[in-house]
Amino acid sequence: MDSDELHDCTGLLTEQLALVRRQIHETLDGPTRLVPCDLAHRELCDRAALHAQARDEIVLPVVRRAGHAGAVATIIGQQQCLKDALAMCLIRPTSHPQWREALEAFLTAVQQQMAGDVTLLGPLLKEATDATQRRLLCERLQERFDRLAPHRHSNAHLRLAKSIWPVQSPDRMRVGTKPTRLPDPPPRDAAFSP
Repeated sequence: MDSDELHDCTGLLTEQLALVRRQIHETLDGPTRLVPCDLAHRELCDRAALHAQARDEIVLPVVRRAGHAGAVATIIGQQQCLKDALAMCLIRPTSHPQWREALEAFLTAVQQQMAGDVTLLGPLLKEATDATQRRLLCERLQERFDRLAPHRHSNAHLRLAKSIWPVQSPDRMRVGTKPTRLPDPPPRDAAFSP
């Protein structure tokens, strides 16, 4: 592996997406999984949300500055498809009757993103950055992705969902917003006293 490959952000993004893809398969595997399905689903969503946020904050600004409007629009469109599919996973946890369909759609989006990274994103990043810039991008991407330790119940997807995409859940609450708390009812005796 030459030094250019060592500092290839596309390779790092592909590696991260391969981990997400593996986690999708582990979540769907059923009785062979080593962790409970709801925990695997939560970790998958947390990990994927961190990846999507890192792309938005670290990679896409570099891509936008590179020019090539058509390629940039395609890359941004692929990223939006990935985020939309992830949003469906977020609002369809394992207790939802269509959670498997949401994960399968997310798997398709991950595979399309991986293919787009190789054909569009990689060449564009190599054209727009030098080896030092790519090394720094890779370090920032890896640092962001490593923030989530496995099985930590971090709820990163709830913190990130509000800033990444506005999606409404079936009960019309926005993902990532805090529900309002109703005031406690008065004590029963106080309500009937004169």
